[in-house]
Amino acid sequence: MGADVPVTARAAATPVDAPAPPRHSGPPTAATAARAGEPAWPGGATSLGEAQRDAEIVRRHLVRLRGGAPFLSPADGALLVRWLDDGVPVHRILGGLEAAAAARHARRTRAPLALSHARAHLGGPRVAVDVPVAASPSGHPLEPLVADLRASPLAAEHPALVRDAAATLLALPADTPDTLTTAAIDRLGALFDACWCALDDAARAPYVDHAETVLADILPKVDDARADALVEEYARAALRDRAPGCSATDVLRLVCP
Repeated sequence: MGADVPVTARAAATPVDAPAPPRHSGPPTAATAARAGEPAWPGGATSLGEAQRDAEIVRRHLVRLRGGAPFLSPADGALLVRWLDDGVPVHRILGGLEAAAAARHARRTRAPLALSHARAHLGGPRVAVDVPVAASPSGHPLEPLVADLRASPLAAEHPALVRDAAATLLALPADTPDTLTTAAIDRLGALFDACWCALDDAARAPYVDHAETVLADILPKVDDARADALVEEYARAALRDRAPGCSATDVLRLVCP
């Protein structure tokens, strides 16, 4: 992909890893911090700092999937606090977001991806916190995924970024499944976002054109802001498709077969 095609203003790069603005229900407040003497947050979080860390992982994964503004809406922020306070594991939320995005793209829905769309997809495999991860026959449990990543079209297009991500994935501690799955999904999200942001206008144009083609009957029915959001979301999904076998579902399949 990389034809020299003029690109619209849609699907501009977004600095996903920049700190989210303090407005718009961001990280949880002290009211949802850990209760004394027992973990109140998934992953063993027992402090407001750890709760904020978990919330930040979810925030940036959502933004990496959809693009656009680097913060949660007030409704999504409140929902995230509730889910984490109820003990929903972070990796389940990340996987739910990816499953929701795929389902919505298959239906070509008009609304940009939101955290609430993951609600119907939180029932996937629950990874035990204290059970050791079984290594693959050759070593690290993520080696099959890394092999797929290295052989993917994305690796040919972004060799340095993929090489760094592959090394990081294989260096992730495999002591406990929840830690490994969350870290791996987060690192893959960072890779896809970095690849997207590394594209110049000409290289990004085919992804944008693909998204506009898929959404051809929807874009005339929505306002410009929503059209831009939908095009970026679908274009980013097309880039992720350049690395088959490297989704949150694939991580979960390998870690908890």
